[in-house]
Amino acid sequence: MTKKPKFVDSFWDSDITSTRGSDALQLRMKQGKKVCKELVDYLAERSKAEVAFSRALKAAARKLDNNLEIGGLGASISALKAETEHMSAAHEAAGNDLSALSIELSNFSKDQEILKSQRTDQLKKTTENKLSNNTKVTQLKEKYNQKCRERDTAEDTYKAARKSVSTPAKDLQKAERNKDKCNENMQNADTAYKSSLETLEAARTAWESAMVDTCEAFQKMEDDRIYTTRNILWKVSNVDSQACVIQDNCAEKIRQTLEKCDIEADLQVFIDNCGIGSFRPVKVQYVNYYGRKGNQSNHPTMGGTNGTRPRQPLPPVGRQVSGNGAPISPPSAVPKGPSRGPPPRQQPLISLGDDDDGAYASISTATTGKRMANVVRAHEAKVVIEASERL
Repeated sequence: MTKKPKFVDSFWDSDITSTRGSDALQLRMKQGKKVCKELVDYLAERSKAEVAFSRALKAAARKLDNNLEIGGLGASISALKAETEHMSAAHEAAGNDLSALSIELSNFSKDQEILKSQRTDQLKKTTENKLSNNTKVTQLKEKYNQKCRERDTAEDTYKAARKSVSTPAKDLQKAERNKDKCNENMQNADTAYKSSLETLEAARTAWESAMVDTCEAFQKMEDDRIYTTRNILWKVSNVDSQACVIQDNCAEKIRQTLEKCDIEADLQVFIDNCGIGSFRPVKVQYVNYYGRKGNQSNHPTMGGTNGTRPRQPLPPVGRQVSGNGAPISPPSAVPKGPSRGPPPRQQPLISLGDDDDGAYASISTATTGKRMANVVRAHEAKVVIEASERL
């Protein structure tokens, strides 16, 4: 069975002044924070991208609102619009999920930062206290060593003075007092040195305890960070898979609709709905104006064969015409006497034919003939009345 890795067994240094273990742990915490921040930014940008893509899909689907296609192809285009809207909804949901995961990871990173700050502050205090006491111990040790060397020198001087028979008593007493003083100084330095060591040991023990707590806390934080980050990335993959599955299902529905699209059926639907007929227009034939009924009587170079005369213009107002179309001069004088009525009815002045189209068509209907005769009689009566009044 593999032994579980532990921070508390892996970040120690035999040098009491070394901080490499705590430095390595704090660097890892900073790297983890940076990784979390990068993932938070990534998820936020992915969320924006999914939402933007969703809006773009909606805008694209709106382009198919006025679908004029008919038949199976029209149904396929309608399915394309509907499934595009479903894809848009799927990507919008994916964007919302990614945004929620980004917020979740951001909050987790903030909580870890608070815990890291607490443990780092405690370790920093104990480390500074340990280093400060170690510096003091080093100084007191140097002082103690110095006092020991002075005491040894004074002891040697005193012994040499005692052995010499020529040493005055006064010098001997002075050497003895110096020896005693140096011995006392050495004792004081020794006591201070030992006391500083005890203080240093207390500081080292406190630092070691803080280091153990920090290692355990940082390991738990790192464990939680790896687990949470892995879990969130797993959820991101699930979100992407879900969006892809929905998009693939939408594409499959579009394909199924397209499979039902039959070209000939669509053509037949258009014919059934919009067809006009199957009879085509015939060729337009040439029609001779003068020979539509095999009659050439109205041709300007030919005489009539059906008893009609060539067309003549109407007489001007104020003139009379005879039955054969010749103008009649008005009488130069009207005899006195009782007024007479209109002259007897005359035949139509203009021969009326059967043709009725064109500006020069002849008029042959009975109604039109009567109307022209009435006009002539009214004109003749008016001429007679005017002549009578002048007389």
